[in-house]
Amino acid sequence: MDVDTALWPDRCLTDGRLVVLRQPEPAGPEPTWLQRRGRTWRRLQRNEQWAVAMVSATVATSPLSTVSDDAQALGVLGVLAAGVVLLWRSREPGRPAVRAQSAEARLAASGTPEARVAAAATRAWGETIREHSWRSPVLAATRGSFDGRAEVDQVVELALRVHAARLALGRRPTGPAGQVHDEQVAALDRAAGRLGARADALIRYRDQAAALSVELRHLRDLERMERTALVVDGLTIETASGAGRPDPGVVRVTAEIEGVRSAMAELVADMSRTREPLLHDPTRWTAP
Repeated sequence: MDVDTALWPDRCLTDGRLVVLRQPEPAGPEPTWLQRRGRTWRRLQRNEQWAVAMVSATVATSPLSTVSDDAQALGVLGVLAAGVVLLWRSREPGRPAVRAQSAEARLAASGTPEARVAAAATRAWGETIREHSWRSPVLAATRGSFDGRAEVDQVVELALRVHAARLALGRRPTGPAGQVHDEQVAALDRAAGRLGARADALIRYRDQAAALSVELRHLRDLERMERTALVVDGLTIETASGAGRPDPGVVRVTAEIEGVRSAMAELVADMSRTREPLLHDPTRWTAP
């Protein structure tokens, strides 16, 4: 395949539509002890809250009853007031409102070149991690050194920046400004095209992972044939009349296994070369 041929325009649809995804935002910090107690309190019914509050306050201030009833009453009010303060302090930071449509979804809906590039990168990596070869020991070192999900996130982030600049341009104005507008649109299209080269690298990586999955299946089948060939050759010798030469099945299958392993080694080397542009010179992909 010619590496200079753009792949992303024909490999950007997932189930017939553009899908752009990034990693979900990391979860917030673990709740404190006081926040966990506040959660438990808020799960109680209102009458249960009053009952627990009054019993707790009465028990806590019972020693004051030896002084006077008024002292205990003041103590109960003090405990209840302290409880209100603690409840207020147990509040957790408000969660952001759920957006009807994320920035990635709006980008995908635009159908612009940068949207297709981001969708192609999303699809390529999703298909890569579903390949059998990606989970195999053969790519154990690659899994530890290559964060494809982060690469997709970077492609999507740059595509969002290109798209934001495109939206800022607005409609084409009339007069001399129209030509300037056209030049800026063309510049953004070129930026999206350069970003497409990065998506293409992820697509080629996915294709190589798929080819490696095929070779792994061939290797598994050939190794099974190698084991059965030993049994078949043994039976051939035992059932032959006189001393005969064994069928060369074992030798043939062993040679084919070596050929498959050699092809697998070449594929793994190709995958390493394919991801090299993604690991170096990140400024090359920076959008204007």
